[in-house]
Amino acid sequence: MQSKRESIVEVIINVFVGYILNLLIQITLFPFFDIHISISDNMLLTLLFTTISMIRGYLIRRFFNKRSNNGI
Repeated sequence: MQSKRESIVEVIINVFVGYILNLLIQITLFPFFDIHISISDNMLLTLLFTTISMIRGYLIRRFFNKRSNNGI
């Protein structure tokens, strides 16, 4: 069983990698959809999505971890 600390560390690493990957994908693909924003705006947008993803990932992991410990 993962501790809460291990869960949050895993989510942070996972989401950090996702942040970098998403930023590179946005920089590459946005121009193909005629979306042109500055790098700083792109980083801010990605940070917003990353923060939401990190919270979501942590809460879902804790839900399933608690559920599996209760035998449900």
